[in-house]
Amino acid sequence: MNLTWRIPNLNGEGAATEIGLADGAVVFIVGANGSGKSALVTHLSKSTGTIKTVRIAAHRQSWLSSSSVDLTPKARKDLQQNITQRDRQDDSRWKDDYAQPRTQVALFDLANAQNAVSRAIHDLLKAGEDDEAKSMAMKPSPLEAMNDILSVSTLTVRLSIHEDGDILAQHGDGPTFSISLLSDGERNAVMLAAQVLTAEPETLFLIDEPERHLHRAITEPMLSALFEKRADCAFVIATHEPELPGCNPAAPVVIVRRCSWAGNVANGWDVDVLQPGVDIPDEIRKALLGSRRRILFIEGETQSLDYPLMSALFPELSIKPTGSCTEVLRSVSGLAGTDGLHWLEPIGLIDRDDRTDDEITTLEAGGIFALEVSAGESIFYSSDAIGAIASQQAAFFGIDSAGLSNEAVSAGIAMIDEEACETLAARRSEKSARNEALSQLPDWRSIRENGGQDIQVTVQTKYPAELERIESAVADSDMDAITARYAIKRTGLPTAISTALRFSNRRHYEEAVVTLAKKDGDFRDLLRAKLGRLTEYLDQPPPA
Repeated sequence: MNLTWRIPNLNGEGAATEIGLADGAVVFIVGANGSGKSALVTHLSKSTGTIKTVRIAAHRQSWLSSSSVDLTPKARKDLQQNITQRDRQDDSRWKDDYAQPRTQVALFDLANAQNAVSRAIHDLLKAGEDDEAKSMAMKPSPLEAMNDILSVSTLTVRLSIHEDGDILAQHGDGPTFSISLLSDGERNAVMLAAQVLTAEPETLFLIDEPERHLHRAITEPMLSALFEKRADCAFVIATHEPELPGCNPAAPVVIVRRCSWAGNVANGWDVDVLQPGVDIPDEIRKALLGSRRRILFIEGETQSLDYPLMSALFPELSIKPTGSCTEVLRSVSGLAGTDGLHWLEPIGLIDRDDRTDDEITTLEAGGIFALEVSAGESIFYSSDAIGAIASQQAAFFGIDSAGLSNEAVSAGIAMIDEEACETLAARRSEKSARNEALSQLPDWRSIRENGGQDIQVTVQTKYPAELERIESAVADSDMDAITARYAIKRTGLPTAISTALRFSNRRHYEEAVVTLAKKDGDFRDLLRAKLGRLTEYLDQPPPA
């Protein structure tokens, strides 16, 4: 098989994306729901010409009417012709008129392949070709290959063929039973493996959502084993699982962004191709698949406040929490310096942490932006956020908006007592002292030159100035000055504000802020402005 797959650009404009498909080729298609993955598979099925093609749709039937195979060879041949023609229709993307016959064809092929081996061995023995018969008998039969695949896929079920021709299943040493009684996952695994194992050489498989009804722990080893078993065929896999391509790192990955339509027929796609051999860490590769072209790496975890907030403020970006500041820097610099990812724009967002203006300028040149504010809490509990949510709550409860907002601010400020001021000032001073101490540490050259003598580091903390600063902000009831500079999440301020705004807990208040940012563009812009240079940069058109 030798096919050049041409993916038309949006609305048919510009050059098509070309991907070669030959025996042994594996290509993955990933993308968000509605991006056009299944439509792209349908387009390919219409473009294969005379190449033998087997399409396994996402909406495939997951149940069997019985374990019996009721087809004749002629009926099976006629059915396959009809199925092939049907799979090349545009509405095959969502509709299957041959759902039940497909299962019968798969079971017929499995039983027929097993019986063909038995007949061949029998004929060799009758002809006196004992050595050849023995050699053939030593090779795994189609049914044995099926059971090996199931075993590799961590499934405990095994298949056998009864003397009456029924295909039976068995768990361990338990009794045999009809394969129609298998679980959804087991049936899907059996049908998928049967179609692949019994196909003719040089067949192109178009498999949409192989993970349907199957856990990834089963799907990945099953696909890997099938690819190895059928190196004489080619596979195109469309999946919702961005990590599934990891089962075959040598496979190119088509990342589908969106598609264009002419009536009910897709006529073009916006895609990027992640070629094999691109040297990027596995965790970054996973972040790319299904992402938008602009990826914003942030500190923290997916469970942190920053993730849902940044997702709401920048819906045009893919947001990827990476843990520490160091991981953000490594992710951005690693992707930016990788050949073959010219279509990707990695951006980083970190806390400023008393970095100098020169350091900030250097970071921005590399796509890293430093928050002027302390962390996500400073946006959630800014006066703008408090005022907007107070307005919503006041309308609901029928009370004065300005009065409710002032009440919430006063309740939050009251939580920053003398002890809290000292703690917050000390924590802020600790961070700046640590940064200053690290900046004074010698590099390896200096250590070699001083002959291993003691290292002297002198750090003067900024605690007195920080304490004076926060006490002044408290005295002025300056909520923004407090939240922008100090880590208020460990104080009672968030809970006090949430309670004053008539929320049962702070989580509900924070969810209200995220929800409002998603649906109110003016409010979203107000909060985005607090991110300074990052917002200015993102408001510019992305690089070509």
